[in-house]
Amino acid sequence: MSRWWPERVSIRVGATAGSRATAVSPQARIDAMLEEFERELESRALRARTPLTVVLGGEAMRYRIVASSDASAAQSFEGAAADAARDWIVRMHPAAPGEATLASAADAVLLDRLQAAARSRHVKLDSIQPALAHAYNAHRRRLPAQAWFAWLEHGWYTLLLTSPRGPRHVRHAFDDRVDLQALIARASFTLGLDDLDAPLHVARLHRAPEGAVGSPPDPRAPIELPPLEDAPIREGPHDGQPRIAATA
Repeated sequence: MSRWWPERVSIRVGATAGSRATAVSPQARIDAMLEEFERELESRALRARTPLTVVLGGEAMRYRIVASSDASAAQSFEGAAADAARDWIVRMHPAAPGEATLASAADAVLLDRLQAAARSRHVKLDSIQPALAHAYNAHRRRLPAQAWFAWLEHGWYTLLLTSPRGPRHVRHAFDDRVDLQALIARASFTLGLDDLDAPLHVARLHRAPEGAVGSPPDPRAPIELPPLEDAPIREGPHDGQPRIAATA
């Protein structure tokens, strides 16, 4: 660590309490996530001006596939009754006009309160990343052009189908017993894909439990990627403003 410039620190928020996914108001969920964040800040006793990245997962994030030219992408996050009254901050990964792209959204109130909590402890929150973006970017060089990519974290799953022309399908939910193969079979039927057209790659925060890894000779077995628990956060240039990164 530099004497003058503290090293960047990353904190994960949003995925550790799956029970918040149902029967709890959005305000209560935000309060719980802020408590989680503040406990982590307290335990780390960070130096003043420490640069901070927050990785948002689980309940904190929403994902949609939208057209890159869709100026009203935020409206697509208001379809669910539970989300209709929330103010979403949406970011989209750049794509060619008219092509599909992945949009990521987080609650504006949550982002404001995370920033306020960081300021109160004199640390510099200048990067906010969706957990899906962090996981995908860490493994992108291991993935073929068309693949199912599953990110698993504390009972939450995000399932993304990539292709040479951009993302084709995304699903994000809490289910600690999710059957990824069944979800893929249904989505592949809808999209007109053969099971072998896009192999499944599974990324986790922690090492896969014993028995979770498929047998390599089986072409339909999921390919387990290295766990991300020790992976560094990849950063791009900053303009001093917090941002939500899209997959790149």
